[in-house]
Amino acid sequence: MSASTCDALEAALRAVSEVATPRTSAVEGVPGAFVVHGVLSAKDCEALGRVVDLAHAAVVLPDTTEPRRESQHHIPVWVDQAALKPLCRKLHAALPQTAGPRCAAQLEEPGLEVSHFTRLYKYEQGDFSAPHFDRAYHERDERGRLTRFSAFSIVLYLNDDFEGGSTTFFAKDPLVRPSRRGNTPVVDPTRLRVQARVTPRRGDALIFPHGNFPGCHPNPLHEGSVVVRGSKSILRSDIMFRPAEKCALPPPTSKRREGKPKAGSAAQLAIAEQVEAILNARLSQIAPEFADEASGSILVAREAGGPEMRCDLANKVFWKAFADESRRRRQRGEDKVAAFSSDLGLTRELTRVELAELIVASLPDDHPLAFVGVTSGASIVLNSKLHRLQMHEAQMIMCETCGKFLRSSGGLEWHMKRVHKVATHSQAFEAVQRASTAVTKPASVLVWPVVQPKAAPLDRRDFQTAVEDPEHLQAAIAQGKVRSLGPGLDACRAGDLETLKDLISQGAFDPREDRDRNGCTGLLWACGFGHLKLVRFLVDDCHVDPESPQLARRGLAGRKPLHWAARNGQLAVVRYLVEQVHATVDPETSDGTTPLCLAAYQGHLETCRYLRGAGANVLTVNSFGCNLAMWIAQGVDRVDVAEWALGLGVNFDAINHNGQGPLHKAAQRGNARLVNWLVSKVGPHHHLPNAAEQSTPAQLAEFSGHCDLAKVLRQASGLAEHRRPGLG
Repeated sequence: MSASTCDALEAALRAVSEVATPRTSAVEGVPGAFVVHGVLSAKDCEALGRVVDLAHAAVVLPDTTEPRRESQHHIPVWVDQAALKPLCRKLHAALPQTAGPRCAAQLEEPGLEVSHFTRLYKYEQGDFSAPHFDRAYHERDERGRLTRFSAFSIVLYLNDDFEGGSTTFFAKDPLVRPSRRGNTPVVDPTRLRVQARVTPRRGDALIFPHGNFPGCHPNPLHEGSVVVRGSKSILRSDIMFRPAEKCALPPPTSKRREGKPKAGSAAQLAIAEQVEAILNARLSQIAPEFADEASGSILVAREAGGPEMRCDLANKVFWKAFADESRRRRQRGEDKVAAFSSDLGLTRELTRVELAELIVASLPDDHPLAFVGVTSGASIVLNSKLHRLQMHEAQMIMCETCGKFLRSSGGLEWHMKRVHKVATHSQAFEAVQRASTAVTKPASVLVWPVVQPKAAPLDRRDFQTAVEDPEHLQAAIAQGKVRSLGPGLDACRAGDLETLKDLISQGAFDPREDRDRNGCTGLLWACGFGHLKLVRFLVDDCHVDPESPQLARRGLAGRKPLHWAARNGQLAVVRYLVEQVHATVDPETSDGTTPLCLAAYQGHLETCRYLRGAGANVLTVNSFGCNLAMWIAQGVDRVDVAEWALGLGVNFDAINHNGQGPLHKAAQRGNARLVNWLVSKVGPHHHLPNAAEQSTPAQLAEFSGHCDLAKVLRQASGLAEHRRPGLG
């Protein structure tokens, strides 16, 4: 953060107005949490809000259309403690005088109650913070004794002219625990039950417990819910306490110093110990003073489909070597490097990631691992050869780049293109082939239960059956074929109006704010599944905005209720939205896709005809240069829909921005009927390699496993060559 912005923040904090002590109100259901109303005046909020805008405007983000990462929502700032005195004076009387109901630690001295470590948050439309636990901040003296610590978070709301963005607390669940680092857990969203919501009000301060210091209030799981419209600005800090007597606690250390992974079978423990011994041997050469630090550094992971093991050795060693760096350097966020001397006397300055990469590069060839990689956070992730074999037998294929396991070759191909930005189909295809053929049975006979992959999603036929028969959906959820979304969204998806009404009346479901992990509201689900009565109830009685978009990434971003109703051929819902609600007939998603495109994609000819009659534009083209012909070509192989579109003047000879035409898309999806129909409708240039991925329609068909169709396309390509002018 620039010095000018820091100065502006300190000036705004020093100018906080002195008014009467504000009133407080408890947050029901969250022990120790409360709201202090009117801490900041409108003038205070405007001044601090300008600083937040200034700080975030100075940050240059990558040129991308994807939503910002959560780490990009806030900017950390260390301010002069003296600048916080006016705020501390206003809050002091409202703050708890002890850190918890059974903790004797006293509130810090006047002027020191609020930590000088502040965070400036700005959430734009679609931004949110995932469910997480806040961590406590500790300070210790040179003997390792605790001198002060935080026990509460404080959030100052600087505006309220936005929709959504509430601070949502979830009921305690013993199966949802903090991650190994103590903050963001891997949460099954179906387990989350809303305990309380705090609606942001300008000038209010939300204060709630955090951390796990003995005798304090429980640390609540919470999230910053999605900002539906507008932008939200907050100032975040901590409430500090000082122990009555210095606690003679040892300095913080790794929880895993005993040399054993937290979990895992005997076989996993044996392989982990074998790898740790190899790592210790390498450390004795790279940095002899840390030669034994690998013991206990490998943790058996729990994430289904992720790498089997994780090793934080590089982080552990780096921070030990870095301990002598000044506090100023750490606080200002300068590049962090530490010096390491090898057994040959060579001294190098390395970052955490460079150290991890050096450790990995030094491994001998005879290790029992099928994959070793380094994450951006300098963790080393590992898969044993035996684990890879087990996952292969469960029809899961390992990505050779990150170690993640994907279901089927199609899943891995998509993963290579989307996550690792593989440019061409041929490169992705070759990666899939290598991954599929690289599995060999290791000599070891040790076997352990394989991590079970996630339940298979509904295939197209199951989905269509579920749309037509809600009981099939319930059975699919019970059988594990499809994930539950939680009671409220499940009721919307199944058309269970009575259950939905009960949940809303109990305050257990908010139809205007609650969304699934893909940003879908209950209205979007109800429209997609054609539950007209429930759609009417949500729009007419609950006043859910019928134009409220889906908040998601990539192709799903911006889909509205009419998009989902049209995509699934729910003509009754489409008519209701267009005729009675007067929804826009041609709304565009973030990439310019309209409901007509999705209806054509799924082959719903009657819905297409209705939308066309209602004024939908059949000549629409999205931001990728895809017209209606391309949506039809990559859809459900319906020639009658293609004939209908051709009769309305849709161009089937068009090429999109990636150099693909309808023939490329139909070939890749294996749509044989459309391919046979298209070869007589498109020019010979359609048989050439496309510009972006350098693949012909015949190659795309082959890469996707449609070998017979590839032969047909090669023959058609030869005929097309002879039809070229001047070739006879």
